Amino acid sequence: MALLAECIGTSRQTLYNRFAGKEHILVWAVSTLSESLRNEATIILAKDDTDILSQLTDALYAWLGPFVALLRNGTHGEEFLGLRSNSQNGSDTTRDPFHNIKGAITDYLIRRNVCADKKDAKDKALALVLIAKGLMYTSVSQRAFRRDMRAATRGVGIQTKEPNQHR
Repeated sequence: MALLAECIGTSRQTLYNRFAGKEHILVWAVSTLSESLRNEATIILAKDDTDILSQLTDALYAWLGPFVALLRNGTHGEEFLGLRSNSQNGSDTTRDPFHNIKGAITDYLIRRNVCADKKDAKDKALALVLIAKGLMYTSVSQRAFRRDMRAATRGVGIQTKEPNQHR
């Protein structure tokens, strides 16, 4: 806590007044980072300027790819694998800090005519989210995450080119 306080130019007392302890700081940091990355991924999905496979891979990489380096290279990577938000300000105590983007992916798959209906789009989005989370934990590098995410996206039936008809 002393090192963290020094790095951000405050006192340990100020940190303890704001956060109950180290775990609360970690939860806050991971939640803040994951929300920022989710927003970045959603922005990528809002554009239609590239092929579908690349765009989905880029969005999922933006969402969870940076966590691969934290898990593999950080000294505390293992600590936040199962974190749950439990802040004192009354926020949801069971929320996964890796906010999923299933809704944004579902909407994207429908908008780009990848899926014939909302149920198919939701199923594909769920599969992609679960695969991305699994790859975040198991990938040995960010490069491996991107490569395997692209392969998995193809595996759930997402093609490189804009489809001419519904699948």
